[in-house]
Amino acid sequence: MKVEWLWEPSVAAWNKLFNASKGYIRLMTIAPELPQSHEVMREAAKKDVVLSIGHSAASYEEVLAAIDNGAAHVTHMFNAMEPFHHRKPGVALGAFLHNELKVELIADGIHVHPAVMKLIYHIKGDGGIILITDAIRASGMPNGDYTFMDQKIKVKDKKAYLHDGTLAGSTLTMNQAIKTMVKQVDVPLTHAVRMASLNGAKVLGRAHHKGILAVGKDADLVVMDDDFEVHMTVYEGQIKFRSDTIKE
Repeated sequence: MKVEWLWEPSVAAWNKLFNASKGYIRLMTIAPELPQSHEVMREAAKKDVVLSIGHSAASYEEVLAAIDNGAAHVTHMFNAMEPFHHRKPGVALGAFLHNELKVELIADGIHVHPAVMKLIYHIKGDGGIILITDAIRASGMPNGDYTFMDQKIKVKDKKAYLHDGTLAGSTLTMNQAIKTMVKQVDVPLTHAVRMASLNGAKVLGRAHHKGILAVGKDADLVVMDDDFEVHMTVYEGQIKFRSDTIKE
């Protein structure tokens, strides 16, 4: 993230942003330790926007205050936040101790070590984790040089990083996130799929349409093989992708 792209929270700036989105903002990441953040959070909550704590150095006490002001989510757990410290608890401990907070997880085995992902799973359970990719446009591409937010990045062995070694998003895809949870974190397949589908739909208030296969739902599904490679995708009952391995 470029420093010059950051702005201090204010209700006026939030209203301008929301109006520009024409009401399409459904989830917002905010650092609750910043001045006026609580005012912005309360204003956003009135618009049914999910408030997510992230890119934050908030203390544990500031996390509790954020929950009181509507925070219900944590952006990419353990990334862009202070490391867990036994004398200076912050966002990570707040997320662990409070069921009000659902957590996002970049399950590529790079952003968070598989052993730490096991800890998150044991504490938050299959209902408290939302798998995300945090993918950039180099996702799915071979090793090489790319750009991200006007910055040069290098992709090597599925890892995207800046010249100084800082991670710059990911090249993860959702099927591979499910595979990581099953193969490296020992999560049951049904739990991993829930983290990739129903949980996110619930956070966004879309569970009445998305996230499960049932009468009256949107008929979204993905067909994968035993190695989690995608062979077919269906969106609202219409086939959008079919590999050569699946015949008409």
